Amino acid sequence: MLAAVVLFMALALYQINLPGFYYDEALDVVPAMQIILAGQPTELLRGIGLRVSGLTLPVMIMDYLGAVNTYLVLPFFQVYGFTVFAVRFMCVVVAAGALVLAYFWLRGLFGPGVAGVAVLLLAVNPSFIFWGRMGVSVTSVMSLLAMAALLAFARWRAAGRDLWLFLGAVALGLGLWAKFLFLWYIVALAMAQAILNFRFRLNRQALLASQVFGLAISQWLTVAVGLALGAWPLLWFNLNTGGTVQVLAQNIENTAYGVDNRDFFNNLRTALESFRVFLNGGYFWYYGQAFENALYPAMFTLSALGAVALVWARYRHLRRRVAFVLIVLGLLVLQSSFTISGLWATHLYIAVPLPQTVVALFAVLAGRWLARTRPWGTMARRALTWALPVVFVAPLFLGDLWVDLRYHQALQETGGLGRFSDAIYGLASYLDRNPKLTPWALDWGISKSVQVITQGRVNPQELYGFQETPGPDFQRRLSEVLADPDNIYLFHGAGSVVYPRSEAFLQTVRAAGKQAKAEQAFFSRSGELIYVAMSVQ
Repeated sequence: MLAAVVLFMALALYQINLPGFYYDEALDVVPAMQIILAGQPTELLRGIGLRVSGLTLPVMIMDYLGAVNTYLVLPFFQVYGFTVFAVRFMCVVVAAGALVLAYFWLRGLFGPGVAGVAVLLLAVNPSFIFWGRMGVSVTSVMSLLAMAALLAFARWRAAGRDLWLFLGAVALGLGLWAKFLFLWYIVALAMAQAILNFRFRLNRQALLASQVFGLAISQWLTVAVGLALGAWPLLWFNLNTGGTVQVLAQNIENTAYGVDNRDFFNNLRTALESFRVFLNGGYFWYYGQAFENALYPAMFTLSALGAVALVWARYRHLRRRVAFVLIVLGLLVLQSSFTISGLWATHLYIAVPLPQTVVALFAVLAGRWLARTRPWGTMARRALTWALPVVFVAPLFLGDLWVDLRYHQALQETGGLGRFSDAIYGLASYLDRNPKLTPWALDWGISKSVQVITQGRVNPQELYGFQETPGPDFQRRLSEVLADPDNIYLFHGAGSVVYPRSEAFLQTVRAAGKQAKAEQAFFSRSGELIYVAMSVQ
């Protein structure tokens, strides 16, 4: 476990400022910065927050995204200042915590051999490393809370104390507050519990004990109370605004990102492709090039089939535990076919360390089985017990490590592509050196990053709207803003635009009898135009 943590930290902390600080990373942490600064008003979603000792504390960042990372980053800001390092170091620590909890959970479930192999595989997995270090944007704290819940439930099984059941439910509730996507995990655990405790015939003893799917009614109530306690900020927010419910209702059939949730089979194909990318680490094209460990999907499939065969034939005492892992993992992939946003591979981050567990389980059990098929001596048996796991796992481990190094090399060359470019640091520095300028961001993906990088000294206003084409409100507001010659207007280069506003901007400038001038341009390391700062006179 310690070797896995050290290896993961080394790979995740190298070049920690690359790629450039992304907007979604900044979204959660700007309120934390405002809380510490105290002099700045804290941004509140739909005006809902808590007032404590003169501070205004947010409860939600988006209608389906809680303020968990906002509070997690506070101690890191206090120690390391308002820096990109502080934000990403917090994410790395959270991921390392998930890795440690995963080890202890797996050790109790399958023994130290499976646990050790699984966390070593996880420590070098590109998806775990590179999503983990930018974990605010993928809300990777969900994995930490998922592992905390599973470990608590394991302790409850072992000790029989309902306090552990309650604490596990609280962790699940916190995960739901962190991001509504965590509902997938809660549903997967509930369905696994139901499937593994289903009885075709009514069990008289279970009925007398008032048990439903293996739990007494009082225990289900304990779970419900724990869930509600962990998720109370989400519940309180919705009691006041109904924001999450509104978003669900608006996106239940067709989402704002163009996903038709009724098209199940096409969505499932997309989800399976996302799972393949999640396994092979080939998601990070914006580092300069996508690299893959092409062995991983096939080795995972072989491991899943092999583990089932071995457990069915030889290790029957592990049947329920293996079934639990496979059921939860399968349901997470299946549920990823439904979304209120987009079908993205990042959503599967909550599945760690289950894929690595499947591979480790097959490798270790196959090694044990092989050692017992012949009358080997004690030393030979021990050697054979570990020979197969090492031979089987080594290609995956080394393949992932090679992909990690290739990604780091690509980052060193490019600094990140498009909206992930480290050109954001140059833009923030320019605005910080010119405090008389009042910046206006005319595209998504600029303002929040600049706020964090400049430690709150530069706070660009956003003016673009969330429509593909600008509406009359955009032109009206822009006409008002143009009256101030000290305003500076920030745009993305053509390859990074989210909401194209440059043409409407120039038309409004000409209609006002003014002229626009490009004051500064910011390029990626490869020469791509990323940002333009324009003035109007």
